[in-house]
Parts: sequence; structure tokens; C-alpha cells
Amino acid sequence: VEPDGKNINHECGALHPEVMADKVRQLGADIGLALDGDGDRLIVCDEHGTIVDGDHIMYVIGSYLADHGRLKKDTIVTTVMSNLGFTKALERRGIKNVRTQVGDRYVSEEMRANGYSLGGEQSGHVIISDYHNTGDGMLTGIHLMLVMKKTGKSLTELLADFKEYPQVLVNVPVKDKNSWKNHQAVVD
Repeated sequence: VEPDGKNINHECGALHPEVMADKVRQLGADIGLALDGDGDRLIVCDEHGTIVDGDHIMYVIGSYLADHGRLKKDTIVTTVMSNLGFTKALERRGIKNVRTQVGDRYVSEEMRANGYSLGGEQSGHVIISDYHNTGDGMLTGIHLMLVMKKTGKSLTELLADFKEYPQVLVNVPVKDKNSWKNHQAVVD
């Protein structure tokens, strides 16, 4: 509540959803929503305080849209960072997953170019193009809760078929991104 230009997202919101998850467990709430500082990303937790990311959110919303004939081309656009478990869960439902390079800008470009209606990133950027052309955490949260309300199911129930695969992200600093093939740490 006292911004200094540097403390945005400091130990709170979508970047630190543990605070929200603890509060959900403490209150016995049905869901917790955590936005980032500018409100374009959403990370949530279920009624048990289990934190779920953008892949999970897109799976729930996308499945609901597909079930009601509203997921254009039965496709969700994500980046290469999406979990393999997300893709496998979509395949079981007959939903396709088109992947782009990392960045919501690339997701948005792919969606516009091919007429897709849902896409986003594991980080919680979710684009629902029927309503907006960019990520909007509040809009995404409203849609997620709408699916819960319309189906009468908890987030845990809606994610029952989503089995997340182990995944590790390793950042390797390089001086020249164009010569990464010659960088031994990347090759290793």
C-alpha cells in the first residue's frame, strides 16, 4: 500500500501466492485469486490451498468452452513453457494445443493470426479473445469462478484429469544470445 516504484509484487500477489493460499486455508474459502501488480496475470489456489498456475486455469476454462461449443477451433494457444501434463490432459478431451515461443505477445499474435479464442502462459497471463485482446487477471478470475458456479464443481474436481508432470526451469546466463550453441553450459 506504499508504492516506491520498486516494491510492486513484493512478497504478494501472483508472484508470491503462498500468502493467498494460507488465507484460503485459514478461512475455508472455495478459491483464492492472486493478481500481479498490474493485474494482467492470475494465479489461483483451490479450496485446499493448493496453488495452480495458468496451465490449470486455461485447462478449466478451455474445457468448459469446448464442452459448450465456444472454444474456437478446439484449440488453446500456449508457450513452450506449458507443462506436458497440460497437453496430455487436453489431448484426452480432444482439444489441440498450439505452442509459441515464450511471451504473451507471441500467444496473442498466434491467436489473432488463426482465429483462436483462448491462450496464455503458465505464468498466469490468460487471453480470452472474445472479451479482450490481452491478459486480464480479473476477467480470467471471473471466468474461472463462472465455470465453478455453472458446473457446481470445485476447482479440485475440475482439475481431476490434469496430472502435472515434473518440470524444471533452469536459467543459464549468456553474454551473447545469438551464439548460445557455443556456450558450454547451454550445450551441457
